[in-house]
Amino acid sequence: MQYFSCPNQFIATGNSNYNEFKRGLTWMAYRPIHETECCIGNLHRYLPNYAARMWMKDKQGYPVATLYGPSQVTYTLPDGIKVVIEEQTAYPFDEKIVFTFRFYKNGKEISGKQVMDFTYRIPEWCDAEPAGFKTISKDWQSGETYTVQLPMRIKICNSSDGGITIERGPILYAYPIPEHRKEDTAIYENLAGKLSGNPEFKSWSMTPAGKWNYAIDAGKLDQINVKQNQVSGFPFDLGNSPVTIEIPVVGVKGWKLEEDRYTPALPEKVVPGRPRAV
Repeated sequence: MQYFSCPNQFIATGNSNYNEFKRGLTWMAYRPIHETECCIGNLHRYLPNYAARMWMKDKQGYPVATLYGPSQVTYTLPDGIKVVIEEQTAYPFDEKIVFTFRFYKNGKEISGKQVMDFTYRIPEWCDAEPAGFKTISKDWQSGETYTVQLPMRIKICNSSDGGITIERGPILYAYPIPEHRKEDTAIYENLAGKLSGNPEFKSWSMTPAGKWNYAIDAGKLDQINVKQNQVSGFPFDLGNSPVTIEIPVVGVKGWKLEEDRYTPALPEKVVPGRPRAV
């Protein structure tokens, strides 16, 4: 992990931290060990915490879908009936979420209707409906499905560094800079000699291996193209995303790394080079 990151970061090495705090040190490098250990210790809790909070209960004990992902959960309802809910979705890459409900009494699926409240969350980024929680109160039939559609529109947002970002649904998109990756075995004074004890978790020095200094062509924002890809494996691995975005950009002349190791500020004026799409 990186201890620090920043918008438009083009380099991640043991001396590329461009913040005033710890400037020139290791805090923007990808490492399994950092000067301060608290973030490393908390990082691995992220996905288990997400899974643990995907399903909750309301005050009456009825199911609430709070965070989305393929899953199955069993609730015992206030009247003693058990409901098994299966969630099928490719979220956060797809906007469709399908819930299937099956009701059981004494271990046997029941055929009659079951009164139940079902609540699900509408995220802040979804502008189709007001953000918050929406409750469906009805009689359900075992085997019935309920589909939630969360339209994922492209949004152009202002970033903290004065630029703009491209978002679709809950995901912020970034240009995959061609990288040169080399294991970093250097001993750093600020790390007090600490090194990873596991050879599968290495420290990396990552530098650009190709052109990175592009600017979004603000006059062609209507030409953004969303591509659905047939892939398998971990979707956040580089080159394995189910959804990619193409957008016209221009090369920026004179925009380069500071001192050959710091992420540069955005240029005050873009002097365009050759247009292309990335």
